[in-house]
Order: sequence, then structure tokens, then C-alpha cells
Amino acid sequence: MLLTLWLGIFVAAGAAAETVYVEMDSSTQYRINTTDPGLGTTWTTAGFDDVTWATGTFGVGYESVPLPAEDLLRTVVSVNSKSVYTRTHFNVTDAGAVQGLHFGCDYDDGCVAWLNGVEIYRSTSMPAGSPDWNSVPTEHESSNGDFPVYEIVEVPTAGLNALVTGDNVLAVGVWNAAQDDDLILVPLLVADRALSLVRGPYLQQGTDTTVTLRWRTSIPTPSEVS
Repeated sequence: MLLTLWLGIFVAAGAAAETVYVEMDSSTQYRINTTDPGLGTTWTTAGFDDVTWATGTFGVGYESVPLPAEDLLRTVVSVNSKSVYTRTHFNVTDAGAVQGLHFGCDYDDGCVAWLNGVEIYRSTSMPAGSPDWNSVPTEHESSNGDFPVYEIVEVPTAGLNALVTGDNVLAVGVWNAAQDDDLILVPLLVADRALSLVRGPYLQQGTDTTVTLRWRTSIPTPSEVS
């Protein structure tokens, strides 16, 4: 018997158009931390004065040995960096019209992100609590490829509510594991990310009487197979 599967993805009418605020090659203000800058987490807030910070573009970091991660680097920092703080300003025409935000990060080794001072992402490699300039994450490899591969999550409601009409700041820090030979940060922030089918459908875990059908979409959404 031939089994034909059709995947139907239905999106509510009136979905907003996708807008990318921060991505690879976006301009950013950054600070390299080889000693304690004495900032705590004040640097993550929208009102922090970053005028004296250096200007670069994502990806930010270093590679001390020739590896593919070099292809992700646009702004190279000191190999002695314990962490790097970045602040990226972006404009929102109408915050009330934004229905959802997604954040992604290609990083090595630890990453934490804030939107206007509200934490929206923390990699599992980072320790709990307020991160310090020299917090030590567990090791995590970046994609080490020609282009970034993001771990994408939906920004929680508190982060979406922090978005304002006008100037906003995405603050992202990257931390180095002990005695690691590379440091990579390439973030992504997208409003109303477009729905797409990433994989599927495919059959898994079949038995004589049951089978599991799986598929994957780019964002969480109600969908069905018919």
C-alpha cells in the first residue's frame, strides 16, 4: 500500500512581515574585557552611554589557530579577552505592531542577551546568576562554518514587552571557557519570523500497530497532517 503524506501549515491571517534587526555583518558597539571594567550589568540597559566603545561588525571574536571559525569573524579582538560586551542599536517603527521576536546566537563559549536591559537568552553553557566580566562557561563550539548556524528561541513575553517604538538596544555578551583558543559571537534578532518547513514529514519509531510522524517548522505553530 502506498501512503501519501501532505503537510498543511496554516498561519493566522494578517501575520506581520518579517523584520531582521540584528544579524551577521550588523554594526555594533563593543568592549573587550581583559580586566574588570567595573560595569556589572549596567551596560545592558538602553540608557547606558556606549559612545566611547569601539565600533565593529558581527561576528566578533578571535581564533588563535587556523580553523573554519575564522570565516565567521568580521571584528577580531584580543586573544586575552575573558569576555566581550556588545551593544547594537536598532529602530522600531511601531513596537505595538510586533507580534513576536526570535533570538538566535552562534557562539563560543557562553552567551547572554538582553533587550533594553531585560534578559531574553542565556546559553546552557553559562552559569546561573548575574554574569560577571570573568564568568567561566563550560565549553561550547560555534558552527565553525562559512556562515552562522543559530540556536533560535522565541523571546519571552517580558522581552517582547521591553521593545519600544524608536531606538532599542540588543546587548549581547560572550564569555570564554578556561584556556580556550577561540571566542565567537554572531547574534540574530528577528521580528515576526517567517514560517517555513525546516524538515519533514518523516516516520519514526514504527511498530506493528503505531508509528510516530514528525516534522519541524522554523517557529512554533499549530500544524497538521492530512
